[in-house]
Amino acid sequence: KVTADNLNVTGSIDYKGHRLMGYPAQRVTSNFNYLNNKININNLQASLFNIPISGEASAVLKNNNLDSVNIKLDGGAANLDGFIKDLTGKVSAFKVNIQGNINSLNGVINFNAPQVAYQGYKVNNIAMQLKLANSANANLNGKFNYEGAQGYLQGSVANLLNKPKLNLTAKLVDFDIKRAASMIPDASQYKLDGKVTAALNITGSASKPNISGNITSPALAAAGNNLSKLDVNFAFADNALNITKGTGNLNNSPVNLTGSIRNLNKKNPDIDFNLSSPSFNASEAKINNLSAKITGSLDNLNANISAANLNASELKLNNL
Repeated sequence: KVTADNLNVTGSIDYKGHRLMGYPAQRVTSNFNYLNNKININNLQASLFNIPISGEASAVLKNNNLDSVNIKLDGGAANLDGFIKDLTGKVSAFKVNIQGNINSLNGVINFNAPQVAYQGYKVNNIAMQLKLANSANANLNGKFNYEGAQGYLQGSVANLLNKPKLNLTAKLVDFDIKRAASMIPDASQYKLDGKVTAALNITGSASKPNISGNITSPALAAAGNNLSKLDVNFAFADNALNITKGTGNLNNSPVNLTGSIRNLNKKNPDIDFNLSSPSFNASEAKINNLSAKITGSLDNLNANISAANLNASELKLNNL
């Protein structure tokens, strides 16, 4: 309906498909009304990410821009089995209650799931809360259990409703590396043992975040070798893992490692490592000022090795 003073639009939406505005959506139905620069959405029924959701929402426009919102959504229990290949699990609750000016929002988003598994790896007891208090920035607090190790997630999300920016930290405490055996070909022959603690920093846009972090362990064992006092700093970007600092004791010998693993999407990624040790205990001798350059693909590595007390000034090993 059109008059000289305003535009009044009333209607309904009934959508069936797979994606809506870039998000996985199987069904969305609602009634809506637009009048005096305000949009009201009522009787909303939807299935998003396979989660049944009901609720209502309204938004006020100012100068053709979003000025304020009022969103109330209630998501019920959902089974994730078969939604995405190799994804299984259940969501027990998803609730949204947000209102206010776009730059000074108030409200809470809660998400709970007893178990989610992907390709056999299980995350249990997921509980996340995103809270806003007179701000466009939300504070996130969450916890979970991954393969028996306790995990935590906290930080902030800026500009929640308009190009969100992340500033998050995640931590996984005392992860048993034997639980990662299925990720490693022929892992049983390596006799993995030990626990690691990992801390991650996640910053930047939600679509392409920057990830850096630290991994520590008091003691690890693999293939008859012992690694103690492990301390590794790394950064992940553009399908590459860069190790900026790596220290530890390998079979009671101090070692340092820096370098990168590139093209992680390939079956055999590209390796470029620098390994050094001031005093390395080999099987029958002590090697002083050991330095090794390791390059190539994971299935075809080459190493140039030098040391102060080697008979040859440099030893080259190919096709490792």
